[in-house]
Amino acid sequence: MIYHPDNQNGSTVIFKVNGEYKAKKDNCFNLTEYSFSYTPAESGFLQLGFACGTTEISFVLEVDPLDIDVEEVEGYTFKFKASDFTNNEEIQEWTYNGQSINFYDINPLSALEDGDSLENHKNFDWINGGLQTGIDDVGPYFKIQTGSYMEIPLKLFEKELWSTGASFKIIFKASNCRDYKTSIVNCCDNNEIGLYLNAQDGGIKTLNAALDAKYCEDSYIEFEFDISKYSSTDRS
Repeated sequence: MIYHPDNQNGSTVIFKVNGEYKAKKDNCFNLTEYSFSYTPAESGFLQLGFACGTTEISFVLEVDPLDIDVEEVEGYTFKFKASDFTNNEEIQEWTYNGQSINFYDINPLSALEDGDSLENHKNFDWINGGLQTGIDDVGPYFKIQTGSYMEIPLKLFEKELWSTGASFKIIFKASNCRDYKTSIVNCCDNNEIGLYLNAQDGGIKTLNAALDAKYCEDSYIEFEFDISKYSSTDRS
């Protein structure tokens, strides 16, 4: 919460970690509560600071190490993790291995009328959706509100994965769905072959087989599949 007597039309608040700029919020009004989220990657002492105009305040925070051994693997083709961001502006400008994310107010897989294009439908709901602070001891998360869509232009099954192997993982939660078949993730072709995740079920379909899983709405679901690499000897 800030108070800037010389600026009644909104001020800019800057968030710093160890003196380094991390994020800012524009149009902050006097005596209104705002929040920043930051996830430190290492234990130790951090100096957190906030600046508004010529006024700055800072304090020291001690970060304790986790008592679990968690080590992320390298070599992702694509990784989107909410805790890597501090605000929505970072997400909108972010790229990973040359891939960026598109945000729409219409399903990008739906048919468009003549003369229309997806460029006319970039009114993603950043007010009710976007980066959110954690609840129920869950860290920062990215929320997609009803009527908004997030498109990752990455073709999971573009290549023959048996020759390279592949892993895919997503953690999500669907809440307040009117239709249990509400689509959460759709990476299928016109023949519905590929990966699909709905509010209460999901799986993978191929030309010859299907793997299905059931789960519950309002629960955090960690869905993962791994495709092992096959050699020419394995396929003989």
